[in-house]
Amino acid sequence: MSSQPRSSRKLPVRIDDAQLRAALTDILQFHQSSAPQNEAPRFISREQVLERVGCSYACLWGWIRQGKFPAARELSGPGRRTRVGWLESEVNHWMLGRPRRLPKGSTDEYKAPLCGERR
Repeated sequence: MSSQPRSSRKLPVRIDDAQLRAALTDILQFHQSSAPQNEAPRFISREQVLERVGCSYACLWGWIRQGKFPAARELSGPGRRTRVGWLESEVNHWMLGRPRRLPKGSTDEYKAPLCGERR
């Protein structure tokens, strides 16, 4: 229980449906414009995942066990050392789904520029 009086506690920032739709539309447009439509799924290695996400393997493993990060997929049959990889699209989707952290007192007024548009 918080020791602050109820009146001084900050409530979570809420966004309305229109703001959410606009943000999701921006993300979708960016994603569609940056990836070729007929691109085949691609696997990336553990090293590539760690480089993109910026954490240790122990941290990544914990997230996978907790269901917070997509699990790797087997690339080779059973044997002494099974090769695994992550679908690049799943890792990218996870990265785009991470919440934005704003400085105290700021408002979320960032609008992603459309492809080719300058800010």
